Amino acid sequence: MIELEIGGQGPFKLQIDTGSGILWVPNPGIKYFKNHYKCSDSEDCVDLHEEDVLSYLDGQYIGNIVQDTIKIGDSKFTTKLIAISIDDDDTIAQANDGLIGLCSSGDPYFPKLFIEDLRHQGFIDEARFSLFIGPSDWNATYAKGGGLVFGGVDKEYYQNSNG
Repeated sequence: MIELEIGGQGPFKLQIDTGSGILWVPNPGIKYFKNHYKCSDSEDCVDLHEEDVLSYLDGQYIGNIVQDTIKIGDSKFTTKLIAISIDDDDTIAQANDGLIGLCSSGDPYFPKLFIEDLRHQGFIDEARFSLFIGPSDWNATYAKGGGLVFGGVDKEYYQNSNG
């Protein structure tokens, strides 16, 4: 999970998806989620007047595409996201407030990925990320079982067999 704010709202706890490039959060009409996003509550939100359908094995999610400010820690940047207004399953909502995709999905509405927005706006040098998933008792730094690094890798948490 990653925690962030969108348009001054949140915090949202988003599930990390390494198989898509889309960031989505629910509108207030979706009953299963704890936190909801409203474009009208953000000073920076731009409604792009486009709709997208996200299909997963557990169902479909339909929403409006908007652009807004994202805040992770002290860093703020803008990116596209989908404000979900219709879903047909509550499975994904049971553990989080939405989803953040970090890879290419081939979606025509999202030609530039979240991670590429970070690079383009100067927050990272390279459009890449690394994800460490470890046991919950591994050490105090990753006491919750893992870590996420944008723009590179944390060499403390892997071994290179090539020297």
